[in-house]
Amino acid sequence: MRALALLTAVVVTIAACGTTTDDADPTTPAPETTEAATGEPATTGPATTEPAAPIRGVDGDIVRVGFVVITNQAAASAQAGAEGITTIAQDAAVDLIVDDLNSRGGLGGLTVEPVLFEIDATAVVDPQTVVQAYCATFTEDNEVYAVLAAGEPSTEQRACLDEAGVPTIVAGGPITFLDDAAYDSAPLLVNVSGLSLDAVATSLVEGLDGIGWFEPGTTVGVLRLQDDAFDAATAGSLLPALEAAGVTVASEVAIAAIASQDDIGRVSTEAQSAVLEMKDAGVDRLLFFESGGALPLFFLTAARAQQFEPALAFSSTSGGQTMVDNVGTGGTGIGWLPLVDLPADGQLSLPPRAQECFDLLDPTGAAFVTATAQSQALSFCDVVWLLEAATTEAGLVDGAGVIAAIESLGDGYVSASLDTVSFGPGKRYGVAEYSIVEFDPACVCNVYRSDTPTPVG
Repeated sequence: MRALALLTAVVVTIAACGTTTDDADPTTPAPETTEAATGEPATTGPATTEPAAPIRGVDGDIVRVGFVVITNQAAASAQAGAEGITTIAQDAAVDLIVDDLNSRGGLGGLTVEPVLFEIDATAVVDPQTVVQAYCATFTEDNEVYAVLAAGEPSTEQRACLDEAGVPTIVAGGPITFLDDAAYDSAPLLVNVSGLSLDAVATSLVEGLDGIGWFEPGTTVGVLRLQDDAFDAATAGSLLPALEAAGVTVASEVAIAAIASQDDIGRVSTEAQSAVLEMKDAGVDRLLFFESGGALPLFFLTAARAQQFEPALAFSSTSGGQTMVDNVGTGGTGIGWLPLVDLPADGQLSLPPRAQECFDLLDPTGAAFVTATAQSQALSFCDVVWLLEAATTEAGLVDGAGVIAAIESLGDGYVSASLDTVSFGPGKRYGVAEYSIVEFDPACVCNVYRSDTPTPVG
């Protein structure tokens, strides 16, 4: 790829600058000599400075930044049966945020030129085709300084960018498919408003146990997503945390995520089977360990038809208030994203910088009538503003330098999505604390308990 060719060219240039031969120009003055401590003559001469390696994505006074944007979201939501969800035009949002950034000096004094990779949410495509196009867009057709997105890249996409030395900053707060091992294998990835699946699992169990949700005599079931990361986080974190809390799981059902429109029928059928299995096991406490909220939607729709109503537990990854809005019920859990945990007309309180983002994208507020639209807007503001903060901290540096700059920010970055974010060596997801979420039948909505938020371990 071009990244390898660029690196090779830099190495060759530096090597050439340091090469000396015996066929030196005789008119060149001989170097001065000084006496070394050993008494032997030591040669000294004019200091040489190796040229700085070029920064990927920088071309003159332009710095190219990649953005992943989703199109046709409303149609995709309708096909999945989700109602009352509105979204934003992500490409237009990128243009507005980048224009604002450039008006304030861009990145390191250079003008940001966005490079878009569009994904059609309704298209039925081969995942490998998407991966190849994604990789080519950001590493071959265009060399970009960083890639920014409102959702996490796939394993193959992360590998492509890592190989090219391109840092990826995402804000996939309510949706995550990355466990601790995934972060370890992707050292150039940062998630502003997310947690690893292992941290979600242990925090969920600890939070529920802390309020006595696992009452003696109850029967606990787990409904989770099935993929490599969820499998690993379940085995490595969720089940051990439950065991430590003295909980025996009576039924564990794993269902693969919806990867395309063709999967909707399969998930619906498997959700109905899961209801029967949970009923047969006598489950009266059901813990969701999934991401995106589709699994609870299908399961609870089937459960209602079969008069199965266990107490529910979930985290922000299930989009608690969206679940309430679509199914009319909720449960108890942990939350770190008010936009997905709580109703907009309830006790929702957003960070001050959230309004700055909304005003930038639509001062009328008309675009932000649902939490989904608001969450997407804040995600794009956060990824751009965090890259700006890293550049302010370290200047225009290579990919590893960008990540080091973000880690060095600690809790100094002011987020549009969260009251507090925290980074540090090896901690490249920003969530620093969670609150207990409970369903209130009086308002048919979720509320935060008044307890002090709990730090993420």
